[in-house]
Amino acid sequence: MHPLFGGTILTLVEGVGDYALKKYSMGGAPVFMPVGVSTYILLAFTLIWLFKTSGLAILNASWDGLSNVFTMILGCFVFNETYTLREWAGMCIVTLGLVLINGGSTKN
Repeated sequence: MHPLFGGTILTLVEGVGDYALKKYSMGGAPVFMPVGVSTYILLAFTLIWLFKTSGLAILNASWDGLSNVFTMILGCFVFNETYTLREWAGMCIVTLGLVLINGGSTKN
C-alpha cells in the first residue's frame, strides 16, 4: 500500500478521535471520551495492519504530515481556531514535504 494512502487512513481515524476528545474537553457529552479513547485503540491496530505493507519511516512521516494539515483545517473550520500567517506558511512547508517524500519510490 502506498504510504500516502496509509497515512490518509491513519489521519482520518485519528481525526475522529481528536474531534471527540476536543469536544469532550470543551464540556461536550460524556460519550465523547470513550469514543476518543476507542478511536486511538483502533488507530494502534490500523497502524499494525499498515506496517505489514509499508515501511516505518515514510508511512509515519506521511501520517504525521497529513495529520498536522488535517487537524489544522479541522480546528479552523469546526472549532473556529485562528492561525497566524507563519503557522499557515508552516503548513505549506509540511505539504511540500509530503509531496517530496511521497513522490519518489514506493519501496518499503
